[in-house]
Amino acid sequence: MIKVFALLSLFFLASCGSSSKTTVSDEDKTINSYQELAKEKYGDNTEFQLNDSETYVICSTVKEETRFTYIQFFVVELSSGDIIYLPNRLFRNVRWDSESEIVAQYIPGTPEQTPASNHYIYYDVKSKTESTTKPNKL
Repeated sequence: MIKVFALLSLFFLASCGSSSKTTVSDEDKTINSYQELAKEKYGDNTEFQLNDSETYVICSTVKEETRFTYIQFFVVELSSGDIIYLPNRLFRNVRWDSESEIVAQYIPGTPEQTPASNHYIYYDVKSKTESTTKPNKL
């Protein structure tokens, strides 16, 4: 009887140990998703800037050419994992201007020449609109 009890105890302990698998949370999956996407597009040299509520992330990289250095970036909506903004210009810098607005200074002449007074793109992640003029804030 003692042998049966010992065997049952060992079986029970072994089955408990195998069922304690580590699960990956949805948050971890999302983080891995946008980081893997950025690594695929830009390699290991990628920086991430989350907005204050951590609902969107700017994924950017610095590229060095023989004549100048520039930044490329895209924006990911974390709830869906989708790229919502991928501009086709070369930039000097990019940052969050507010909870939902990005401001990026671009290098003039890429891809079109614009007036010298404004070399900024403003992008609103909620309305998904791009503008070369700073939005009015109330």
